[in-house]
Amino acid sequence: MTGDLEAVERFVQTCAKVQPELHIRSEPFFRGIVSIPISQEYLLQAHFVMNLSKMPGRNATLILYESPLPEEKSNQGKVDLILLTDENKLLVVESKYINHQPGRTKRSSRTEHRKKVREQVDSICSMLIEDHQISSDLIERTILTNDEKLKKEEGDNIKVVFVSDGDLETWRERELAEMLSRSIRGQK
Repeated sequence: MTGDLEAVERFVQTCAKVQPELHIRSEPFFRGIVSIPISQEYLLQAHFVMNLSKMPGRNATLILYESPLPEEKSNQGKVDLILLTDENKLLVVESKYINHQPGRTKRSSRTEHRKKVREQVDSICSMLIEDHQISSDLIERTILTNDEKLKKEEGDNIKVVFVSDGDLETWRERELAEMLSRSIRGQK
């Protein structure tokens, strides 16, 4: 197990070189996303990161955000979020905001997005195992979504965090009100 934890530590140090002080800069960044949501997917990510400590038994530090894996050779694209948990596990999160507008073309697009997000999680975890020699026992796979059908993807080796569009908007309105209140009081 010591070797496995050393692999995780090496990966965390490599991430710190790629995105230094990310854990410090991420809170203002995600608050900015709440203020001016660039996309619903980024807002979904902000909701996840800003509420992670409120989840039972869950505390983690963001170590990589919207970046290719460090030293990644296959050019597979970016990982949405990787966090280091208190248990020294890597929490790999792929987010997928699904637009639920009606239409046949939209329906096939949604189906394709659902399939792709699972493939992304599996691909990133495989690269962590193969390229960084991190034990699969130290990797938690998570899909973050607003899509109820993706909840069916949850199983033994993958967790799905579902946030409805209504809950996401209610949360955003509460956060905006809190930011305004702090601003009026002169607090950060």
